Amino acid sequence: ASAALASLPALMPLRAQDRPPVRILVGFPPGGSADVVARAIGDAMRDDLGAVIVDNKPGAAGRLAIGLLKAARPDGQTVIIVPSPPMVLFPHLFKKLDYDPVRDFTPISLVATFPQLVLVHPAIKAETLPELIQLATTASPPLTYASGGNGSSQHLAGALFAHMAGLKMTHVAYKGGNPAQLDLMAGNVNMMITQPNSKDLVTTGKMRALAVSSEKRSSYYPDLPTVAEAGVPGYQSVAWYGLLGPKGMSPE
Repeated sequence: ASAALASLPALMPLRAQDRPPVRILVGFPPGGSADVVARAIGDAMRDDLGAVIVDNKPGAAGRLAIGLLKAARPDGQTVIIVPSPPMVLFPHLFKKLDYDPVRDFTPISLVATFPQLVLVHPAIKAETLPELIQLATTASPPLTYASGGNGSSQHLAGALFAHMAGLKMTHVAYKGGNPAQLDLMAGNVNMMITQPNSKDLVTTGKMRALAVSSEKRSSYYPDLPTVAEAGVPGYQSVAWYGLLGPKGMSPE
């Protein structure tokens, strides 16, 4: 009986306040959409898991944080919020990756999906997407579009738009979507296809939204046409975020 009682604390589940912090890696700077999603998930996890830390490790369009996750112990204390490009697209874009998106991680959950907006700086003389296409057709030098890094969802959404609309545009890559949006608001780049950090940026005129990138209109922006409706038939680009753990993490 004494031996059984002595072993009881080790058999009981840890209370939330007794657990070490759970670290949610984010491969992009604070303030971007990945960071917002991670903090929402972290807030929801705290009641059951105790301390949760969002750890921003920007660089290489998210690949730096993915490398840290790959090297982490599979004990449930380190996870990542990751967008779709590093898992789905990067294997087709880069000749060599330091990870395999299927073999090297434990998938936990899909946590968010959202359309993106075609955004322009207010100084751009285009009130609609057809006007933007017409402007880009004759612009010299070519119009610029910003992204959160080479191979990011913003980069590929912009490249797909330019390709399908038959436009020549210049891509400008940043270390994360938030710095790119700041430069768009400053007028240093002409446009960007992304989800703005706040709807207020659109409603207050700091950015002008011309269309949504999804197949159907967004309930959040019901008055905006889709890119396909507004002049680029067949265009669609929707981003998602997933929650992953290291390889070998148990379901529990």
